[in-house]
Amino acid sequence: MRHPIAAQLLIALSLLCIARGSPAGHCGNQDGPLGMISGEIRDWQVTASSSFPEKFSWGAGCQGHHARLYGRDGRAWCPQFNSRSEWLQIALGTEATVTGVMTQGRGDGKEWVTAFAVNYSSDAISWRTVLDEAGRPKIFEGNVDSYSVKHNLFQRPFSAEFVRLQPLQFHRHPSMRVELLGCQPCKKSLAQPPLARLTASSSRGRRAMRTCDASYGHLFTSKAWCAKRVNSEQWLEVDLGPPARVTGLVTKGRGDGRKDTWVTSYRVAYSNDGLSWALYKDANHLMPKLFRGNHNRNSERVHYLYRPFTARYVRFHPVDWHGGIAMRVDVLGCHQTDSCASGSGGAFFRVSNSSRCLANLAFNKPTWMGSDAAAGGGKHRRRQVADSPDGITSWDKTETIGNSCVQVSPDASVVGWLVDLRLKMLVQGVLLTANGTLAGPQRRLEVYVARRSRQVIKSGRSHRRRIGARKFLCGIDQAGAGAGARPHDRLQSTMVACGKPMYGRFIYIEASTGGTVASPGSAGAPPSAMCNLRVY
Repeated sequence: MRHPIAAQLLIALSLLCIARGSPAGHCGNQDGPLGMISGEIRDWQVTASSSFPEKFSWGAGCQGHHARLYGRDGRAWCPQFNSRSEWLQIALGTEATVTGVMTQGRGDGKEWVTAFAVNYSSDAISWRTVLDEAGRPKIFEGNVDSYSVKHNLFQRPFSAEFVRLQPLQFHRHPSMRVELLGCQPCKKSLAQPPLARLTASSSRGRRAMRTCDASYGHLFTSKAWCAKRVNSEQWLEVDLGPPARVTGLVTKGRGDGRKDTWVTSYRVAYSNDGLSWALYKDANHLMPKLFRGNHNRNSERVHYLYRPFTARYVRFHPVDWHGGIAMRVDVLGCHQTDSCASGSGGAFFRVSNSSRCLANLAFNKPTWMGSDAAAGGGKHRRRQVADSPDGITSWDKTETIGNSCVQVSPDASVVGWLVDLRLKMLVQGVLLTANGTLAGPQRRLEVYVARRSRQVIKSGRSHRRRIGARKFLCGIDQAGAGAGARPHDRLQSTMVACGKPMYGRFIYIEASTGGTVASPGSAGAPPSAMCNLRVY
């Protein structure tokens, strides 16, 4: 009795774990099938030296892309000739650590491979053969029937982008189905929210066409980004956060709407600072590469890069389109492991030691800090605002947010901090670092997001800001009287997460203690200070 496919796969992986005893050192717990079973390796990535012609009834289902482990019985790769020079090639797209191979026969009770060799390459030009301990080409034992699965594990896993299986001995005809084992750490989806941020040169208005905003340009939405202007100057930008090694690109058309719309060709540019951009070129090419796009609204088009690059920002520039400019995109690759290291200068951070590295939206952005001896500023309501924004009477501009602390007046009961992100962005929360009573058990933090502010010119100073009359509450963090006391001279970090993601340009934080923001009473204790603000 044969098991269903899912059960067969579970049994195969269980046998694999028993045979190995422990995961391969090269892949650890990420070791597993590389995509022939799941279809992640697409048909166009599987090629062969030859296939038996389909015009003959015996040759139906013999093309290379039918060589999928646990595929339908009767389908497999069947070379046209019974020759030792035939091969089945699998293009993995990006570099992979290959730790083993699983094989089956055709599933017809008649044909299978009993011995084969394995070759691998990084460019499909120069090939190497897997060797045995004596340094000779390794001959792997194949199957004993056309249904059962044979596992072969490599004593020395190798790194490659292309793998070829070469039948050497067989029963009746060298037909086979296969799966490769290993891991591909640099083939992850990087352009998905909330960690990646999407912006565009233009998009249809949020009110008139809510499904066309740039935030809908990621691959897994059922909508898309739609450009407001239909010309060759449009682009969709993905901010990957920490710099990443980019190995592939994926595009789809617009998923909703009555009109079929997709991009048929595009170019790609990348940058690390958002100012200086480079257009992607293949090796030995002078002109930027033109990527082929989609031919319908829902199918995915994948391109693996011949020359991977490292960047924070990736832009898709549509060149030709069908019905208008609309697309969904993804970027494949892996983040650099040291993005949150001390050398990043505060551009990236982690909310906790176990969280993923995030981009600090407030890094190098202008900021204003002020205080008011009378409480009452920063409430979430519409009111008449005086020259001093939100009732804050003394505002001091700092150049940019940095790691140095700004002391707060000991007579103040309310402290305000305003940050200009320069552009409207999707804000999910803040991480504030402070000490003194601002970090104590009685402190209260209110975080607001606004889409606009007004500049106040007074006494010859042109760098004062008032927050817009309409601001939206992101979140509140309040420690009650029963909260444990914390050392006033120690920096404390407080995270305030928005109740829902908010779209805006200005971040306003109001901090209060219920009394005055006074210095701790102990001799030599530092005054209260707000030291750093990270926005994500």
